[in-house]
Amino acid sequence: MGCGKSTLGRALSSRWGYSFFDTDSAFERFYQKSIAQFICENGQHAFRHAERTILEHTFTLEQAIISTGGGLPCFFDNMQQINRHGLSVYIRLSPAALYSRLSQSPKERPLICGLDQEQLRHYVTRELNSREAYYRLAHTIISGLNIKAEDLDRMITAHLQK
Repeated sequence: MGCGKSTLGRALSSRWGYSFFDTDSAFERFYQKSIAQFICENGQHAFRHAERTILEHTFTLEQAIISTGGGLPCFFDNMQQINRHGLSVYIRLSPAALYSRLSQSPKERPLICGLDQEQLRHYVTRELNSREAYYRLAHTIISGLNIKAEDLDRMITAHLQK
């Protein structure tokens, strides 16, 4: 959350002429409710199963850039499946950088709604620490600090040429 997956994904898909697919947006369109509302009504466990169904749909897409929710790679064998069906990229930022972005973001994010600054700082650090092992399974890891779509394009192209 906050690393720029959707922004960079949209820009890269435009550069490459690929379609862009955001799993969170697809989830909300399919279930016709916000993720927060779905979790309130059905619980986190049901959400993660439903989210997996959305992920499985992406496996049939060709020439697509896919942005996943931040927690999606950390459940079931999702990260292994992502790696099996495409090239995965972890846009890495420090907890301090993520905190800074999230604390200034105008976008409503259900998992951090209502947190004060200290709670947000603690949440970001805790979540990143618990998710890092999954994220590090990505095919390529890039620094998200000041990255632009053209930088990401160059890094992915270099990775594919290995």
